[in-house]
Amino acid sequence: MTECMQQQIDEWLVAHGGARRFAPADSTGYFTVQRFLLDRQYLLSASAGQYVVRRIGRKPRRMSWAKVLQLVDTLRIAEGLEPFAPILAASKQCAA
Repeated sequence: MTECMQQQIDEWLVAHGGARRFAPADSTGYFTVQRFLLDRQYLLSASAGQYVVRRIGRKPRRMSWAKVLQLVDTLRIAEGLEPFAPILAASKQCAA
């Protein structure tokens, strides 16, 4: 890890009150996300390299895995949980 990256990490930790926290079972794996969504009345399945998400009783939508994780993050934030979305902008600044 470069000095630049360490400095940015330290700054982020100070600005955001420390490291993000997740429960031991939290994961962005397919089956964990599928269960998370099912608990919230969404069905998740895979089809032809895309994912299909359907709110129970509604029309299904095809989406990429990135879009599925955006939906999960939206639901997690609404419940007061940490989103999974990584913070990548800082690491790109040090890649010179």
